[in-house]
Amino acid sequence: MSYPRWSEKTIEKRYKQGLGSGEGVNYKPWLEIKDVPSKGLSNRPKGWKTQREHHLLSNLELYAFFIFEWSDSILDIREQYPLDRSVTIELAEKAGIKHPVYRGKNVKKDEEIGEEVPEVEMLH
Repeated sequence: MSYPRWSEKTIEKRYKQGLGSGEGVNYKPWLEIKDVPSKGLSNRPKGWKTQREHHLLSNLELYAFFIFEWSDSILDIREQYPLDRSVTIELAEKAGIKHPVYRGKNVKKDEEIGEEVPEVEMLH
């Protein structure tokens, strides 16, 4: 199986494909289970709020997903949501920690699982 090799070109291609965008049934995760090599557990439950399959890469994400599904205050669930790199770099600098890199390149890091909150919309 071929997994994505991260580069600026790969990131731009994924944005053009609409990955990491949309709402509800139309949301397309930035990463799907097939994109991540793993010997761990992954899950693809269908959400009753979103009416779509979710790509969860761990049991911890699955447990969070169940909480979000049952919460009346959460309207949409968007897992594997891409974060704005300029924001994550700034946050890392403020926290005094090294920003994640991939093969020596400062490429996009994705959030494990996200819920719809106003602050998330500001990251675009």
